[in-house]
Amino acid sequence: MGEKLTLTIKREEEELYRKAQDSVVKTINQYRQMFAGTSETQDTKKILIMACLSEAFNCKKAQLNNGKADLQNSLEQINNELNQFNSQHTEKK
Repeated sequence: MGEKLTLTIKREEEELYRKAQDSVVKTINQYRQMFAGTSETQDTKKILIMACLSEAFNCKKAQLNNGKADLQNSLEQINNELNQFNSQHTEKK
């Protein structure tokens, strides 16, 4: 897996790609340790499949958590607006 690949990216995305690469390499190394002792051909396939699945899962989990955070922020904003509306109308009475 020491093969170098060429990829054309936007300059402003370079750091994100490097962080993604570090994450994938870390995950691959974790699975290498888990599958140590199996046949090399099977080992490589399992490692890559499990690393891809793990990275995809983490991405989906982050998206879900981000969606929850966005929803929480929206609900808090609505709650604040309702409280402000309520206080304005109760003061007028």
